Amino acid sequence: MPKKILKKTIKLMQSLYDEGLSVTKIARRAKVSYSAAYGYTKAKEKGFESPSEYVEDLVKKKEFESYSKYLEHLVKKRKFKSFSEYLEYLAKKRQQRPLNQALSNLIKKRLTELNKNQKWLAEQLGVTKGTISRYISGRITPTGSLQKKLFKIIEVEYKTIDDILE
Repeated sequence: MPKKILKKTIKLMQSLYDEGLSVTKIARRAKVSYSAAYGYTKAKEKGFESPSEYVEDLVKKKEFESYSKYLEHLVKKRKFKSFSEYLEYLAKKRQQRPLNQALSNLIKKRLTELNKNQKWLAEQLGVTKGTISRYISGRITPTGSLQKKLFKIIEVEYKTIDDILE
């Protein structure tokens, strides 16, 4: 389940959206993931206060009992055998993103330079070794709050995660 976003962060995203900022800039300034900023901006564009309100409306309009039934429908429609297979497909797509690849390479390089391993990084960051493995494989990127901590631990100057592409 996604992490709940604080009300003050939602208000900040809404004001940044009202200023006409891009999703990337909203994510940077609000210190949330791109997907969180995208969800809120798309919901706002469609006249909803939150992504969950938009999803509820979508489920009703499509005449599904619940969001999980709607997801099952999408999985079948996209010709996947299961939801987990669909999630695997999405993870592989994320691995191909330049940002995920750059972060992966940076973490591997810095761990080697610091003569440290994934277990050490997981302990320092307060996450599981599996999470670190997913960062290194490019399957996921850390949330905004963990990004700063990660960069500090691996001794890399930090502004935003997007800065590693520059």
